Amino acid sequence: MGEIAKATGWSVLKKLAKGILPSAAVSAISRHRYQQSFQDYHPKLTTLRVGDCEFTVELIDPLGEAWYSHDWGLPPEIPLLQQSRLKPGAVVFDLGAHQCVMAMLLSKTVGPGGFVLAVEGGSANANAGVRNVQLNSISNCSVIHAVAAAESGVARFAALGNGSVIAGQNAGSAMVPEDVQAYSVDDLAAAYKRPDVVYVDVEGYECQVLEGARQTFLTKPDWFIEVHQGCGLENHGGSVDRVLTYFASGYQCYIARQHTANDYARWNEFERLEQSEIPSERFFLAAVAKQNL
Repeated sequence: MGEIAKATGWSVLKKLAKGILPSAAVSAISRHRYQQSFQDYHPKLTTLRVGDCEFTVELIDPLGEAWYSHDWGLPPEIPLLQQSRLKPGAVVFDLGAHQCVMAMLLSKTVGPGGFVLAVEGGSANANAGVRNVQLNSISNCSVIHAVAAAESGVARFAALGNGSVIAGQNAGSAMVPEDVQAYSVDDLAAAYKRPDVVYVDVEGYECQVLEGARQTFLTKPDWFIEVHQGCGLENHGGSVDRVLTYFASGYQCYIARQHTANDYARWNEFERLEQSEIPSERFFLAAVAKQNL
């Protein structure tokens, strides 16, 4: 009851503050409260079932608890991509891996002969990902603290919660900024292996990731991309049209719309892109190389 009362009290206080304080002050108070909720969180272990796989997951913050404290169905892009190159022995890049739950599922999907490279920009999330991989004795997944970008170098990253590369206009309001090593997909492929499948969940940095994969595109990997239309994509100069341009030749594209019930993404059945109206909000894109079908 104490937490409920605290949350209710903050909601009332926030409404009052909006009528008295400048919007910048209200935003600053909200950011401070959000950051404090992470600092006050006590880590714990939980068991998470995803499809037929069961994982031990360390919950390190409120966001992770919201996402990973309940079981998932099998993400619907998995069976779609299994019709192409997501098979035992495949190499998968998971870019924006958070705490590596999806990376672990992909590791199980490709089997011991396959390999998953999990790339995560937030240091706390990357460290949690390493621990989760170890807790589940997964040997075919490597986790690196880095971001994928148009070219290798250094990126400024807002590391709290989900985390994202900081756009210039957001530099002053970013929470827990970190300077993080950046790699292009092409450089990651040269250092590890050419991917058969690339997962991209980078909070609006999609176009930069795709731009850094020019050579990788020549080998026609399959892609799964969370397209952050209206929630980050435009902040980095990206657009849906630009994302789709990378798949204009040689790819069959599928989309799934976002449902917002309980603030979790829900999936419709995949539809052929040319027969479907592109959503006006965040959506999910699977691009399968036609030569792989």
